[in-house]
Amino acid sequence: MNTLRSLALLVFTLTASAMMLVGCAKQAGECSEKAPCGGFATCVDGSCIAKSCSSSVDCGMESYCDVGECAPGCQSTDDCLPGDVCDPAGACIEGECRDTSLDCAFKEFCDPASGDCYEASGYYCKACQEPGPSEDCGGNGNYCLNLGANGAFCGVTCDTTSDCPSGFDCVGISDGNGNIITNQCLTYCWLYITDGARGPDAPDPAAPALPPVLPDPIIVPPAAAESSAGVSGEVAP
Repeated sequence: MNTLRSLALLVFTLTASAMMLVGCAKQAGECSEKAPCGGFATCVDGSCIAKSCSSSVDCGMESYCDVGECAPGCQSTDDCLPGDVCDPAGACIEGECRDTSLDCAFKEFCDPASGDCYEASGYYCKACQEPGPSEDCGGNGNYCLNLGANGAFCGVTCDTTSDCPSGFDCVGISDGNGNIITNQCLTYCWLYITDGARGPDAPDPAAPALPPVLPDPIIVPPAAAESSAGVSGEVAP
C-alpha cells in the first residue's frame, strides 16, 4: 500500500515538474526574429507584448507610433495637421503657406516667395454708401454692392477666385438682362466684418468648396450704372 502511494506521489511530482519546465520554456521562447508575434503585439525579451499601434497611421494627429505605443510629437510631416510641418526636434510647427484658401486665415493672401500669409487691403468687405463703381472702395473697378437688409459692402475686382483672399469667392455681377458687367471678390460680409472683428479661420481642406450664397438681386442704381456700363447690376445666377 505504501509502495503504491510512493509511486503515485512520484508520478505527480514528475508531472508537475514537467509542466513547469514546459511552461518556462514556452514563456522564454514565445517569440524571436524567426518567430515574430502576430497582430498588434511586439517581441520584447522573447515575450509577445500587446501594443497600441503598428504604424503612425494607427495614432491620432500630432502623434506617432514608437515601439508599439502612440507618443506625442511626429516623425514626419504626415503626422501633423494640414499646413504644419515636423521639425528636426520631432514637434509639429506652423509651416510655410502654399495656397491662399487652404493655408491662410480669413482675409489673408499667401505669398509663396516668403511662405507667409499677409492681410488683404482694407477694401474687402468695407462698408460703403452708394452702390455702383465707387471711389469709397478704392476705384479701379471695385464696386459698392447693396446686399439688401444686410447692408452695402465693397467688392474688389477679380478674374478668378485665386485673385481673392481666403474666405472670398470671385462672383459675377450681372445687369437686369443677365449680362455680367464685373467680377467682384465677395463673401458674407455682414456676418464676418463687424467693428473690425476677424472672420473665420481658413476653410477645412477636407470639406467640399461651396460657392457663396448671396442675396439676389444686388442692384446697381441707374445713375451709378450709367457712369460705367450703362446698366443696373445683380449677382449672376
